[in-house]
Amino acid sequence: MNPISRKQILLFMICTMIFFEACFLPWFAESPGKGAKAERGYAACAPIIAALENYRKNTGKYPISLSLLPTTPEIVNAAKSDVKCDHYEAQNNWKSYELMFRYTGPGINHCTYSPTNGWSCGGYY
Repeated sequence: MNPISRKQILLFMICTMIFFEACFLPWFAESPGKGAKAERGYAACAPIIAALENYRKNTGKYPISLSLLPTTPEIVNAAKSDVKCDHYEAQNNWKSYELMFRYTGPGINHCTYSPTNGWSCGGYY
């Protein structure tokens, strides 16, 4: 009978880790919109949401682009976050908008904010 080689042991360990990650990690992982990365995304978006609401209050509509917002220290600091608000889309003739951030780990997640619906998050593993 041949002894088990190091290569066989290593292969067994790799297969076991892959199996565990694929089958069990989703059960223990935080759901989309929960956890530290999601909280950093909410924090990065908060000053942008406030600036968008202030813009609407002053002009009667939301801007066509985030570049039209005044640059404030809060927005500059939000841009330094590892989870950034990186997608903005003005909608319904600038009467509404969607703002989104994405993050990974575990899975690929996204959270979208709109003034009428608030935050909505989803993702997959």
